[in-house]
Amino acid sequence: MITREAEAFDAYPNAINTPGQIIDLRTGETYPNNPQWLFTKITSGRYIPGYAHADWEQALTALDPAERKWYQRRIGQAITGHPPSDGIMPVLCGPGENGKALDISTPMLTANRGWTTMGELVAGDEVYGPDGQPAKITMAHPVRYGRPCYR
Repeated sequence: MITREAEAFDAYPNAINTPGQIIDLRTGETYPNNPQWLFTKITSGRYIPGYAHADWEQALTALDPAERKWYQRRIGQAITGHPPSDGIMPVLCGPGENGKALDISTPMLTANRGWTTMGELVAGDEVYGPDGQPAKITMAHPVRYGRPCYR
């Protein structure tokens, strides 16, 4: 029997295991799949350098050009699990039924005003991010009524 410490598995947060290869997310270098890396997860899609999906490209057009590069990095960073250093937590909104909407009565804890509700959040409020640190709201969209929401 071969034994390993739990920390040995998935020990490379800057690498992603795909069906065709392992990719270093910092450099873009690729390596052959290797069981010695002890990955327990693998993506369902193969890595295709330079590939762009029309849906993703369309979504990026909703952002100001100056924000696009930052946003792409932030979304890419999410696969590593490393917390961001800028304290900004994107909260997405848009059409579709993909789980972004919250009921306006959803309680929200802010660093600057204490408890409030989702419907009362305004630009400048600071909500707590996944790392427990305050993240400033830079833009708040008007409340949309008549939509299915989650509490």
